[in-house]
Amino acid sequence: MTLSQFLGGAISLPLYYAYHILWIDDADVLRVRDRDAAMALPFSFLLGAILPAILACVPTWNGPDSRSPEVHQKYLAIFQVDPLWVALIQVLLPKLFRWLRSNERNNLTKSPKTAHTWIQTSYLLAAASSAMGRIYTVARVYMSTEEGTNLVRMRIPSPPEGPVGGLPDALARGTFLYLQYDVPIFEFASLSWAFLLLMRMPNRPRASSLTLVTVMLIGYLTIGAGATVSLALYVREGLLLEKERGTD
Repeated sequence: MTLSQFLGGAISLPLYYAYHILWIDDADVLRVRDRDAAMALPFSFLLGAILPAILACVPTWNGPDSRSPEVHQKYLAIFQVDPLWVALIQVLLPKLFRWLRSNERNNLTKSPKTAHTWIQTSYLLAAASSAMGRIYTVARVYMSTEEGTNLVRMRIPSPPEGPVGGLPDALARGTFLYLQYDVPIFEFASLSWAFLLLMRMPNRPRASSLTLVTVMLIGYLTIGAGATVSLALYVREGLLLEKERGTD
């Protein structure tokens, strides 16, 4: 995440995915060893990522309740360091869970299934939040009566220097450049990474590569790349649990 802040996600994400694929080929079964850390993941995601995103996006710049650009940038500053909030919460919550369990008379069983369930819950939360953001954005675009508000203008990089006309400041133009260049790289790299991870699972369903590509493409066009990747990782987590049971 730090590398992403310095270089930009369009550069750092493909590098991270490439390294992860190389690492995963040499790794043993990815056994979940800490149930408390797995249990903390959904809460870290909600408190460290979703909550700052809501503060940054609501209310939007449109409408009578919109905030001033100065106030909006202050909220965005809080959101920019969300990796720090996630890391802090992820460190502190497992300690709290261990302390609470140590004071219980009946300790909870540390089963791999329980740990994997918490991880899958995190993926479902990520998929739901991403899908809602995608559906809301597309709905707002199609409901807009402004001629310049459409997906083609938002997502197709033309002209190369960014959209011209109707955007008086560089900050607004930067948002369009981000949507036209960075986001497509995020989506393509993430979808490719999730596809390769699933294809490397020896116990995956015997479907062809074309079938998997088709399913992921449908997911991308309907619920978006983020939700599709999260659901792919949800499926992979279940396959990892089956593989782990087979090695025990």
